[in-house]
Amino acid sequence: MIDAGYRLLADLWNPILDVFQECGVKFALEVHPTENRVDVYSAERALEALDRREEFASISIRAI
Repeated sequence: MIDAGYRLLADLWNPILDVFQECGVKFALEVHPTENRVDVYSAERALEALDRREEFASISIRAI
């Protein structure tokens, strides 16, 4: 079930990231402590699912 979710992430995001690549745009996400939606392990799995594409460039998890 979890693996299927990451495959779905790739299926949905890769077409968007293709357009980002064409336009020279990079996606960045900054997670604040009160928005604890992403942990390091989930972020790593997302990066792996998207083949570590440059367009999915930055996930910053702030401690403060």
